[in-house]
Amino acid sequence: MCMHVRETLQNTRSWSANEQALCDYILKNSIEVIHMNGTQLAQAAAVSTSCVYRFCHKLGFEGFSAFRIQLASELNEKLSSPSEVNYDYPFTEKESTAQLIQTLGSLYKTSIDETIRLLDITQLETFAEHIYQARFTYILTTNTNLQAAENFARKMEEIGMHIHVAGELLQQRLYCASAKQGDVAIILSYAGISDHVQECAKQLYENKVTVLLLSSRHDKTLHYFATCRLYLCGFESSYQKITTFSSHVSAQYLLDLVYSVIYQKNYEKNIEHRDRAYHVCRLKAKEESGMKRMETNKGEET
Repeated sequence: MCMHVRETLQNTRSWSANEQALCDYILKNSIEVIHMNGTQLAQAAAVSTSCVYRFCHKLGFEGFSAFRIQLASELNEKLSSPSEVNYDYPFTEKESTAQLIQTLGSLYKTSIDETIRLLDITQLETFAEHIYQARFTYILTTNTNLQAAENFARKMEEIGMHIHVAGELLQQRLYCASAKQGDVAIILSYAGISDHVQECAKQLYENKVTVLLLSSRHDKTLHYFATCRLYLCGFESSYQKITTFSSHVSAQYLLDLVYSVIYQKNYEKNIEHRDRAYHVCRLKAKEESGMKRMETNKGEET
């Protein structure tokens, strides 16, 4: 069943002409729609009654009544919310810096709250276990989420686990071609609308690679190839926005959770490993600094 009706209607682009007319009417007249029956909605939107019921079935509802109840619940939640955040355009050019601080703080908080609400603990633990047991682990993502992926890989490196991050398209294709059973591929994609990422997921699935998915509810394709899935906060539009404020903090939070679950498996050992790694890095940095000073002194002498 569709968990957030209005978000799904706003972000779906695969409707037929009649379905699009119905979709547009519901988005513009949501309050009126919750007081209608299926026949009344069909007349108001100038479509057939059967179109209304097919539309509801496409969204995962048994009928119009179930759809209407879910829509009413969402509207009630929206009206009772103390502050409404526009996740695509959270601020305007006229807002003060003080207002900007409050707005982004609220956006981050509500995004993480929604990520927690969508979280399945069993899926989280399974997600982490697959990485822990993997022969090789790859992350396939876009430039939008590359920073979060690289941050996760660096943390894993600190506890002795190597994660290969593929941000470029050619690199992703090479990883997909070489990955095999026993490997794990993490796909980080907000909506999975790219043909490229869909082809990668299909190839990984055919190669019997374990696919772990981080995506929002807007993804209608990638989850078919995934062994395990964690949900990103899905409040953003897939198309028009200032930037990915909400999905970025959601992705970072989920990856931090996965890292923490893995870290707990060998807690004391990981503390020692991380401390040892930092000690080696400090010694190396000190050695390089000393060599640079020696080279500088030699240059001054000549």
